[in-house]
Amino acid sequence: MYKIYLGKQAVKVIKRRGEKFKKKINNILQLVTKNPNPAQSERLSGELSFIHSLHFNFAGTMFRLAYVVDEKAKRITIVLIGPRENFYSILRQKLV
Repeated sequence: MYKIYLGKQAVKVIKRRGEKFKKKINNILQLVTKNPNPAQSERLSGELSFIHSLHFNFAGTMFRLAYVVDEKAKRITIVLIGPRENFYSILRQKLV
């Protein structure tokens, strides 16, 4: 089983979105701790190839959850959570 670490931005988004969103994220994180590569996730390509992206729907909006898996330390770091629109350009900005 993997340990989950939330980045500052992820914590902000979870707090801002409310309790229902928090429950949804907790369910997703439980799934990812057991299997860091669930069916609804994909590994990004190019310069972001070390990041996994998990797709989910909340309140009629498509969201993405970007995370990095450290196999040796059995650790998953949540880098970014946000709506699908402009998600990957925001992710690039955060990491550069």
